[in-house]
Amino acid sequence: MWFAFFRSYDAETGLLHPSTFVDKHGVKRDNLTLICLALRLFGPMREQQLTRLLLGFQILCGVLALFIRYRLAALVYEVVN
Repeated sequence: MWFAFFRSYDAETGLLHPSTFVDKHGVKRDNLTLICLALRLFGPMREQQLTRLLLGFQILCGVLALFIRYRLAALVYEVVN
């Protein structure tokens, strides 16, 4: 697989794990991406499961943005098109 070169991929189980790095102070930290956050919250998972989870999150954010734009904007502005 193309991602077998990354340290966060476990070839034996086929699972992705949160990737980390060591900062200049020698502290191990997450790489601060949504992918890493999802893996940290929900545990190691296969790429297909992770993709579905992130697409669901993106759809949820889009629906929330449309709700804010067309429903809650009336509380702030007089005219909402």
